[in-house]
Amino acid sequence: MYFRKYLIVFFLLFVSAYPKDIWYDGNLKGIEEINLDVNLKGSNEAAWRSRITQYIQLYLLDNELKTSIQIPMPKLVVDIYIIDSSVEPVSSFLINYSLYNYAVSESVYYKSIVDTVVTKKFMTNRIYSQELLGQSSSAKIYFDVENGIKRLTSAFIDQWYRDNPLKQF
Repeated sequence: MYFRKYLIVFFLLFVSAYPKDIWYDGNLKGIEEINLDVNLKGSNEAAWRSRITQYIQLYLLDNELKTSIQIPMPKLVVDIYIIDSSVEPVSSFLINYSLYNYAVSESVYYKSIVDTVVTKKFMTNRIYSQELLGQSSSAKIYFDVENGIKRLTSAFIDQWYRDNPLKQF
């Protein structure tokens, strides 16, 4: 009885200690141009939103990843939520990077192969996601949000280079 419990606990610890690859590994392969959408909630500063959007566009362009409004997908959506509390000593923020692209379900894909008909039943799927949750003081919250955006944009480009290694040269 005790042996069985120890075996189950050992198995659960062993399985959780050795995770699989990250789920979005390889999903950015072949992406050369994206649509960028920056959503800012909790702040009404249009100039700051424009500054963030321009920073992300320049960083992507510097790394040979073009942004365009003509293409609908793949679409990089940057959601920024800010709770700036001048009364409380702590303010909070959440930054979420999600890349969406068209996909087709496995059953529809196999059915289209058998029928030799191109399917029109595409879905929109999230193929990459990273988020950052942080807390700061009210005086430093915009500075900390900008640093978080820099960190997440860099992580996105790092993953893009891992999936497209020839783009580095």
